[in-house]
Amino acid sequence: MKVPLFFLLVLVGAFVRAQVSYKCWEKAGQEPEQHTQSSGTITDHVGQGNYPPGARCAWLIEDPGLEQTITVVFDKFNLERPNNITDFVDIRDGRTATSPEIVWFTGGDLPEPVTSSGPAMFISFVSHAGSDRGNTGFSLQYSASSCPNSCTNSGYCFDAVCHCDGGFEGADCTKRNCAGDCGGPDKGKCDAQKNECICKDGWYGGNCIRPYCEEGHIMKGRSGNFTDHHKELSKNDNYLHNANCTWLIEPDPPANTITLNFQSFEVEKDFDYVVVYDGATVNSPVLGNFSGYHIPGPLIAKSGKIFMTFTTDVGLSFGGFSCTYTSDGEVEKIGGGGGHAGMSAGGVVVLCLLFVAIGIVVGAAGLVAIQRWQSSSTSSYKRVPIDEGY
Repeated sequence: MKVPLFFLLVLVGAFVRAQVSYKCWEKAGQEPEQHTQSSGTITDHVGQGNYPPGARCAWLIEDPGLEQTITVVFDKFNLERPNNITDFVDIRDGRTATSPEIVWFTGGDLPEPVTSSGPAMFISFVSHAGSDRGNTGFSLQYSASSCPNSCTNSGYCFDAVCHCDGGFEGADCTKRNCAGDCGGPDKGKCDAQKNECICKDGWYGGNCIRPYCEEGHIMKGRSGNFTDHHKELSKNDNYLHNANCTWLIEPDPPANTITLNFQSFEVEKDFDYVVVYDGATVNSPVLGNFSGYHIPGPLIAKSGKIFMTFTTDVGLSFGGFSCTYTSDGEVEKIGGGGGHAGMSAGGVVVLCLLFVAIGIVVGAAGLVAIQRWQSSSTSSYKRVPIDEGY
């Protein structure tokens, strides 16, 4: 039996409209939407327009074989974040909304990839009923798979392939490289023998252009500046969730004191913290423990070293902080244009004193020689008055 073209077009149009009009909040109060495929897409809604106030949606991604971990990669994220009213996406490490929380996103910054520790991930989306409008929402891709050595914490696993961070490569992201010229001469340089980037103070990652801070950053300069994240690299205004960053300021040559000055400071109050220690470890005396939105005053470390930590939770993130530091006895470079090419003022003084000492010794030796010559001349020749010679 032939079906008229008109009816086919009607059926196709109805199907397309059904797909375009998908809205997760229309399933509010039902069981979470199940996803058991090895990969797929999740979005709050399909089509034009914004999500409404009061939306409540949930998804469960689960590997039926209970062997793989789940990774989600966001390709769009735009949630409303007015004052004191927050729309958010909550990601849990397990099958239910009460499983351990991995992270909690809001605002307009595109999140980093998120990976579960096991074969299930629960995602919920909530928009506040009191907000007057929604935003365009979010969409993500997910994958249930495993990779060699879990990409050794230098990348993320998606579709059974490691997607390595900058400066790392290989099947499990263990091999180093000097990709991207290590960010250029102002950020780092390539160690040709090891084929890895050596980052300058205040720059992070295997390629020296990782936007966000990391654990174990050491700064040897006698002065410098650093920040928790480089907004010009991340394109995001806010710092990372679940961050655990550390800095050790240990000038070479050593300093007697270090002065730390915050240039900006915006950290979620009572949940995210910056702690500064007068020494090289967390066992050193605490100079300050800071949280909130007021710029701390100058801090002076009398040990000549500073250890600093920045810890954030799964919830809100803000603009972060930036710092500068100087150390006492910072030598003024003479010639050489900076770095280690010139000579310090102290070095010049020592060199001058050495020349003075050499001059004294040489002068004394010369005086002795003259006296000896004069003595020998007196015994061999008779002085003749000028008048007697004419």
